[in-house]
Amino acid sequence: MQRFDHLMAFIEIYQSWGYWILFLVSAFESLAVVGLLMPGTTITVVFGLLASEGLFNIWWLMVLAFIGAVIGDGVSYWLGSKGLKYFKDEVKILKASHFDLGKKFFEKYGSKSIFLGRFIGPLRPLIPFIAGLMHMRFRTFFFWNVTSAILWSVFYVSVGYFFGTAWRASGVWPGRIGAVLFVLVAGGVVFYVRGKLLELKNGKPKL
Repeated sequence: MQRFDHLMAFIEIYQSWGYWILFLVSAFESLAVVGLLMPGTTITVVFGLLASEGLFNIWWLMVLAFIGAVIGDGVSYWLGSKGLKYFKDEVKILKASHFDLGKKFFEKYGSKSIFLGRFIGPLRPLIPFIAGLMHMRFRTFFFWNVTSAILWSVFYVSVGYFFGTAWRASGVWPGRIGAVLFVLVAGGVVFYVRGKLLELKNGKPKL
């Protein structure tokens, strides 16, 4: 517990940096390459949890997560407009099979795939890229990008915030012990995501 006390003290001292970290995580998770390795959703939920402890302002977390998500998708869209040079079979992370998966999803749901893909981990960094590649009108892309980013940021920050608030109010959360338990749960989510990424690397992505 002493080490966790030091961690909490560290967070309090460098609290202002946390907002920028969340912003960058939200942006990078939407990028076509690094997004497949970035557990941005889990980190966003954890920040919501820390907000319930009074370490962050929940509204600023939502705003910065939203802005980061919009910018990240916008950059992916721009990269997609430059072509398929990022999708090669010899690339370990981003294979041609990933493009095929995203393309099928895009063709099935059209412009709505921007909204739906935001909430599907393996597809989130791919769909904006494919939208640019398929020359989707930027106005249409921007509408779905912003709409999905608003709901994504509000939902996942709120999940962490209300999770922490509910546990503490019910008496199940004995202060920092509850935070430790939550981190363990979040770790399980990360391992699950890593399993999905292994499926992607092996060329057998599953939804």
